[in-house]
Amino acid sequence: MAKNTRVMLGNVWPERNTAFPDFLDTKNNTNNWWAGEFATFHKTSNPFAAPVRWNVDDMNEPSNFDTGTYSSMEEQLATSKLSCPISGADASLEIPPYPTQAVYQRSGEYLFSKTLCMLGKTARRSRNFYDTKNLYGWSEARATYQAIPLVTGKRSAVISRSTFPSSGRYGGHWLGDNTARWEDLQTSVIGVMEFNIFGIPYVGSDICGFNGKSNEELCLRWHHFGAFSPFSR
Repeated sequence: MAKNTRVMLGNVWPERNTAFPDFLDTKNNTNNWWAGEFATFHKTSNPFAAPVRWNVDDMNEPSNFDTGTYSSMEEQLATSKLSCPISGADASLEIPPYPTQAVYQRSGEYLFSKTLCMLGKTARRSRNFYDTKNLYGWSEARATYQAIPLVTGKRSAVISRSTFPSSGRYGGHWLGDNTARWEDLQTSVIGVMEFNIFGIPYVGSDICGFNGKSNEELCLRWHHFGAFSPFSR
């Protein structure tokens, strides 16, 4: 936690710590602040070069690089990274009675692994993060979709890595980090079709793969597919 605050700090791309805005703030203060940040950025740093105006919401599952654990207050105070309880009354949300296969098929991981503590608060401290985590990407995309026209007076293309039903109203989706493999080209075709079914038609994958070294034939075929993807990246 940030000193003398209730702000949960993590570690993502910035050099130091990262705070995660509460886009579900019931008083809309966060969304107003978010629009103000876009206005400042637009004025002082980057005028969103026309005619393309787009914003990518990345790592917004939300993701945290090195979420740790603690079993006692001494351990909590001793660590410099975001850590979540794995014992005692505070651990009830972190270790639920019905473990999910997606998390517990990997030894030593928890619901909070690579994300925030489930006991965190959202919606102006009226909800547990445990109950609203899947809405984080949706709420950020909505805030971004609303903010940019206030700054530029024009519509923007918003791309989010984390989505939820009705996210297609506010932006599109890219299929996240993939690898330069034929198997990933195949799953990209499936992913684009699936997200159209989910009501998020503006979707695509990283052409030629994000990780690993591609080859000419794979990259050529991926460009063939990318030309017909709603979102070609």
